[in-house]
Amino acid sequence: MAVNPDLLPKDSGVYLYLICGHGREHEPLSPVKIGITANVAARLASVQTGQHTRLSVLAAFTTPNRDIARTLESQWHRHFAKHRLEGEWFDVDPITALEVMCLGWRHYFQNVPEFINFVDIPFYEREAKVMRAWREYYAANSNVVSIKKAD
Repeated sequence: MAVNPDLLPKDSGVYLYLICGHGREHEPLSPVKIGITANVAARLASVQTGQHTRLSVLAAFTTPNRDIARTLESQWHRHFAKHRLEGEWFDVDPITALEVMCLGWRHYFQNVPEFINFVDIPFYEREAKVMRAWREYYAANSNVVSIKKAD
């Protein structure tokens, strides 16, 4: 469900990213990091250093310029302010964060619909729905047992 860092652009544009850890079943876990960067893959590698859990990029939104990226980043930081742990880290459900970010993106660019499609907001919205549906199914079916690899 996360963006493969090998497929992320290395040096073009400014990106607003959502990074989180993931569990044994690769489900996204809190906390989340919301930030901006010109190189998402390098930023993920830098943030991963010193982390006890494997991190992944849940979303990377392309922005037209750094000013817009900062505006959106500040908007989402304010939205999640009561859940701030430290710096850009928030104790927020990653799926909820992704849904809020997609809604905010649509609102911010409501007069530029081609830009919404350019950054593939519909893709991220579908991803959030799939992740939420899987979580609800998993919770409702407590007899679902994870399969562990044999040593």
